[in-house]
Formats: sequence, structure tokens, C-alpha cells
Amino acid sequence: MNLVSNLKFTSILPKLYRLVAPTGAMAFLTIVLLSTSTITRAQVGSVVEIGSGTLAHDRVNHPRWVRVNFAPVVSGTHTIRVAWDSDDDVRFNVRQPGGIRLSETIRGSSPLVWSGELVADERYFLGVWTVTGRPNFTATLESEELVVGEPVEDPVEPVVEAPTLEITAQPAALLVAAEEFGEFSVIAVGGSGSLNYQWLANGTAIPGATSNTLTVRATDAVDGTAYSVEITDSAGTSVFSDSATLSIVVASPEITLQPVDVTVEEGENATFVVTARGEGTNRYQWFVNGTAISGATSRILTIESASLAIDNTSYTAQVTSGNSAPVTTDTATLTVIAPTPPVTTEPDDEESSVTVADLGQGILDSDRELGPSIVRIEFDSLATALHTIRVSWDSDADVRFNVFNDNGDRINSSTVRGSNPGVWSGELDGNSRYSISLWSRSGIANYTATIEATLPTTNFAAVTVDNEPQPGEGLYSLEADTSTWILEGPSPTLDFGNRENSAWGQVLLRIDDLLLVGGDFQGVKRNPNTAVTDRPFLAAFDAVSGRPVTTFQVPRQVNGVVRALVLSPDGDRLYIGGDFGLLAVDPATGDLDFEVSMSDGNDDGRVFDIAVTNTQVYIGGDFTSVENRSRGNLARLSLDGELDNSWTPRAVSGFGTGRTAPVQSVTVSASGEAVYVGGFYSEIDDTDTAKTVHNRHISMLVLNASDASVRPERFIIDVGNDTRVLGVRDIVVTDEFVIIGWGGPNFLSFHTLDGDLLHQYVAESDVQRLVVAGNHLYVGHHGEFFGPRTNPIPVEAVVSIDPKVFIPFKFHSFRLDDPNFPVEQIWRIDGTFGVWGISVADDYLWISGQISLAGSNERVVDGLVRFSAIGD
Repeated sequence: MNLVSNLKFTSILPKLYRLVAPTGAMAFLTIVLLSTSTITRAQVGSVVEIGSGTLAHDRVNHPRWVRVNFAPVVSGTHTIRVAWDSDDDVRFNVRQPGGIRLSETIRGSSPLVWSGELVADERYFLGVWTVTGRPNFTATLESEELVVGEPVEDPVEPVVEAPTLEITAQPAALLVAAEEFGEFSVIAVGGSGSLNYQWLANGTAIPGATSNTLTVRATDAVDGTAYSVEITDSAGTSVFSDSATLSIVVASPEITLQPVDVTVEEGENATFVVTARGEGTNRYQWFVNGTAISGATSRILTIESASLAIDNTSYTAQVTSGNSAPVTTDTATLTVIAPTPPVTTEPDDEESSVTVADLGQGILDSDRELGPSIVRIEFDSLATALHTIRVSWDSDADVRFNVFNDNGDRINSSTVRGSNPGVWSGELDGNSRYSISLWSRSGIANYTATIEATLPTTNFAAVTVDNEPQPGEGLYSLEADTSTWILEGPSPTLDFGNRENSAWGQVLLRIDDLLLVGGDFQGVKRNPNTAVTDRPFLAAFDAVSGRPVTTFQVPRQVNGVVRALVLSPDGDRLYIGGDFGLLAVDPATGDLDFEVSMSDGNDDGRVFDIAVTNTQVYIGGDFTSVENRSRGNLARLSLDGELDNSWTPRAVSGFGTGRTAPVQSVTVSASGEAVYVGGFYSEIDDTDTAKTVHNRHISMLVLNASDASVRPERFIIDVGNDTRVLGVRDIVVTDEFVIIGWGGPNFLSFHTLDGDLLHQYVAESDVQRLVVAGNHLYVGHHGEFFGPRTNPIPVEAVVSIDPKVFIPFKFHSFRLDDPNFPVEQIWRIDGTFGVWGISVADDYLWISGQISLAGSNERVVDGLVRFSAIGD
């Protein structure tokens, strides 16, 4: 039956000028009825716009290909022009209904032009697409000659459009076991002519993958890769499938060491440890009585100051490796007992007795898997008397110890070793502080340390003990580790110009056994003579083996220098700051959680530092707006990235950009009440900074977290004859001190919380990074020496005065438990701009920066190096 034989239209069909983007609707057959049309007059050379819009090759906000439908008013020669506003590669072709081409693909520079014969009131369409970029296009139709005459009766015939190209079965995510194969597939219908397929992995075309199925083998693929397919018909119409993720299922990890029962006295720390071996990166979650413990995601669980209230509680851990099923450990029980008083024997006479006191117990492991390899136990002498220290343990481990006085001098003639228990006897002064350094040279040991002395019964003094090992309390080798990877990249073009062809490891963050390195670099390599693997701006390493890891995938939004890495207190979110603004990602995988946009006038805004509390995120840097809201180089957000509109201080009148940006450091006090702001600015809101004797700004102020008002504390130091602006590079705040690293005039200063100056050092060049671990301060800088204010050049740095030659020591540690804050260790570091990133743990000390040679063994490096903890 002819659908149109019994229909008659006398009205003129409206002219159709429409821009139609491809959709995912079901395919359909369209019948267009054309009526009798009369052409009575027309204007020669008329130009009509038939379509316009925006194209986007990446299809994020706009389509890559559009269809422009049109019907000419007259018959004759027409010219179609497609123009656009960029240098992108735009193309088009002209087709009749049914997809019949009237032209080959038109390509070239803007505008593109086609001329040819078109029939009045006939339907045509353009297929317009872009190969690159996001151009804005306009398409016009121009009639060049007209045919005018008597009314012409057009036959009314059905015109069939090609069915819409659509995907009816999307690729599905796959779970594939190691060594096994998996298959992605897609089903598409419609379109013109035959269909062509091109599979992509993470947006990149896979050579040869041109059928409607794709077979992958787990051993040849990367876990988490997103696969999609582009389908194109003969007319050039394209559709993209959804992405389907490949997950490589690994075997569940094997628990190689179960947690064991622990008994501690009330007030002591209790430690549970699990060790597992898996095919991917192990992840841990501890439970108490079956309930997950927030933030307990390391293989070591430490319960600080255990109370009698948690006596007989049960602890387990779940371990997963990659995307394996979790494995649960055996249950370990915590027993908390009342403190045991010193044991006093029967008196030898009426005036004296033998008193035995416990110094501490714990686990030592030379491989640092179950516990630290070295601990430092501080104690007070029992009296002025002969004391005996005994250390015993439960294995064949090689345990050793030394005894030190309060000045850090060893008082035993030789290391105690070779027998179990190890015993040392000697005279100790009353009311004096001592310590023992205790370590395992090989093996694992559960140790107990005691001290005893014969004391007058009337002069008994209780012993005080501090036996909790803290990261950094052990000393580190001065030799650089030779087994770790290094970085390669460009010079720091933003901060210093193209002065040196070396990498720029600017910031470090260790999360369990994952070490993240951010900075200005392009890749990682095994040593200076091996090939580079691309890892721009942010790289992940195994902190123990030193090898790169791929389980942490850097999001594509990290497209510039990384300057700050901070983990949230609960360990669930990693904040990344740099020349791209602020990002929040999953700390285990790198998956993007959210991003915060910012600008500096017409340029991109930059984040130089991040401080995170339990409820808020503070950022400082070089920006004038955050999320399109005006800000003055400071901002506060929620943990989820929502801008706090009630906290709007402005650090203004900065002295430059980049390395002298207004805000370089943001630090929050332990109470969360005070926010310390350092950088290169002259005022916050209407409050000027303090000034030096030369009337130069001291760019350091403290804000109330509640309302951003400026607090009264001021931090003044002695700048001598230096007339430069006193800028701040970094700040750390402890329970007792505020420690500031200065740049410009190059100082390290120690202050009370109220701002009083306690001690001051001077460096040859900027003090750039500060890290506190236990009673130790680690300082990175880029000068050749570092010394006290009165004598800044230490003897060990001097090679020759005439000519001037120094050994470059760009990394130091200082003691915080001594009122003089003495230098503890110095490390040789070469490289123009020295040390910027520091990571301290009880097994390794990592540093990064623009460094080229490190350690007393003068190892050639490029941006990254580590030093091992030692016992003797």
C-alpha cells in the first residue's frame, strides 16, 4: 500500500534549518511528505545561515559530529560555506536523504566551501565534525542562480532517512584472573553502510583492535584500564561506547605473621603487627571486637597509653592485595594490668635495699617488618650509685645496646653484645637523665630492659621512663642508599628559570609503604644510565624496595608542578596542591575525588601549601579567586572541598610570584585555634607585618581560626646588616615551639608559642623545608653550610678559604630536647637548589630536591635519594 497516494497537501512545506546532534535513540524510519510548491520570486545571491554550534573532539561538553538538515528554497547552483573560529581541523560533506553523498569530505582551512546543484524543497544534510580541539562553527547556504517559472508539481514520494547509528549492547566490565583471558564486546545497529570499529584503552587507540570484540590477557594489561570503542559508519557518523573497566583479580594475600597477644601495664603503648605477602599492594584495616578502627590502615597498630578499661579487648586485621578478597588474621588479645612498682629486696642492712625498675619492653626486628630495628629508652638514675642494666630477649637474635649520658656521650667503653642477657654496670649520678640505644643486628627479639641499684631506703626515687620509639629517633647513615630509583626532568622553569637540567623533587609524603614524590620532573629511572619511564609531576614508589609502583594512578588533572601533598587525619583522602590548583584523591589508588579551581587574575592560581585538620582544609599560595569567589592567597574549605565563605582573610601586597608568592606556608596549631601564615606579603587585611631594623617586612602573622582575625604574636629575629625582605619558606609548630625557615635573609629560628626568640641559626641560602619527628628537627636548604649566628661556617664545611671552597652540606638535623637546639647530623648534598622534600620514618630517611650528588659516598642522583637507619 502506498502511504501517500491518498494524501494531498496544498500548503507550502516550511523551510527546515535545523542543527541536529546524534543521539542514542532507537533507529527509526522517517517518511517526509513534500507538497506542491510554487516559486513565484526569489532574490539572487541570498545567503541563509543553516546551522551553528560548538564541536569538541574530546566530547566532554559538546559533540564531535553534528548533522545540519536543510532544504533549499530554489533549484539551481548553491554554495555551502562552513567557517570556524580556531586553527582546529574541521571537515564536512553534503548528503541526500538515505546518506547518498553529493561530495567527498571537504577539508582544509576556514572557511570550507562546496558548490553544486540542489533542488528546491528537497531535503539535504551536512555532516560536520572536528578532528581536533573545540571550534565554534557556522554553516551558510547561498543560492547563485535561480529557476523561476510556472508552478511545478513535485511528485510526492516517501524519502527514507538512514536509521540512526546506535549501540544496543555496551561493553561490560570484566574481572579476569592473572594469566587468564577476557573479552569485551559491543553491538551496534543502524547507520549507513558497513560499520567500522576501533577499540581504545584509556582513550588511546589500540593498534589492530578493529572488530566488535576485544580479547585481553591479564598479564599483558594494567589493572583498572578503561576500554571503550568508537564505531563509525560509511557516512562518517561516529558513536562512542561507554567505558568498561578491566579488573585483574589477584590471589588473596598470605598472612606470613599473625598478630599475637600483648600484655602491657596501664599507661604504656600496645603494638600489634601483621605481615602479609600478596601480588599487589597490601591494604590493611584493623578491628577491635569486630568494629573497624578509623584510620587504622597500616600493618602496625599502636594503642597509645592503654587503660584498664580496654583490658581483654580483641584485635584482628583484614588484608587485601590489589582487588583480592580480604583475608582476616587470627585474633590477638590485649591485656592491660596495673603498673608494677619497683621491686625492692629485703634490705642488706637497715639503711639500704636493692631496687629493680623496669625500663621497658617491646619488639626489635632487624628487617623492620614487625617493629623498629632500634629504639632509644630514656630514664632517670635511681640515685648516685652503682647501677646495673640488663637486657634480655626470647630468641637467637643479635641484640646490642649502648648507654649514653644527657649530653649524648656514650659512657660504656664498648657496645654490650654477645650474651643474653646483655649486662652493663657503672656509676650513675643522682637526678640525672640517661638513655640506652637498643637494637637488633639480626633477627627478631621480644626484649625486656631493667635497671637495678642498691639504694638507701630513705632516698628512694622513682624511675621515669620514655621507651616509646618514635620515627627519626634513631640516627641515619651518612651514606646514600645505592639501590633506589631517581628522577629525571626539566629545570624548575617556574621558580628559577632554565638554569640547570636536573629534576625537581619538591615534596614527599609517605603513606605506610607508599612514597609519593611531587615536583617538576617528567619521569623516573633506575640510575643515570637507564631509560626514563614517564611519570610527570607526581610519582609513586615502594618506600621499602625503592621501586616505582603502578597501583597508584596519577589523575590527568595533575598537569603542572606539584608543591604540596597532605593526607587527611583519617587517612581516607590525599590532598594535592600545585600549579593546577587543588585536588583530592584516593590515597591508595589516585582516583580523583574532587578538584577545586582557582585563578590569579587571568592566569591559573597556584597552591603552595596545605594544612588539614579534622574538619577543615587550609590552602595558601598565589591566587585571587577560588571557585570564582574572590580570595587573597588564603582560603579555607571543608574536607569535601566546599569553600568556606565565612573565612576570608587576604594576604596582600606580595613581593613577586612563583618562588616569592605571597603565601608559602600554612600551619595549624595542635589545638586548631591558630593558623600560622608565612610567605612574602606585607599585610593581612588591614594588619601590617612586623618589620626589621631596616624597615623591611617580616612576612609572618598568626590568625584566629574562628574568625581570621590577626593574633598578637610576632616573630622577630636578628637580621644583622641584611636589608632584604624577611620571607618565610616553611613553619612547623609543636606543643612547645614555633620553628621557622626563612628565605631572603637565610635563617632558622626557634621560638616559644608566644613568639619569643629562643635560638637562631644562619645559612648561606634559603631554608626551604622543616620536618619534626620525635625530638628531632630535619632541615633542608640550598646553601653550602649552616651554623650558629656568631659563626655560620662550620669547620667541617671548609675545604679552602683562598680560593673559597666549601663542602655542600644542604641537609641537617637538630635536637629539640636540648635548650640550645644543637646540630645532630649533617649530610652532604650537592645541587644548585638543594633539598625541598623530606620524609622521616624509623627505617628510611628520604629527601628530594634539585640535587645531583648525595651522601658521604658521593652517589650520583637526580632529584631523589634515601638514607637508611643504623644501630651503631
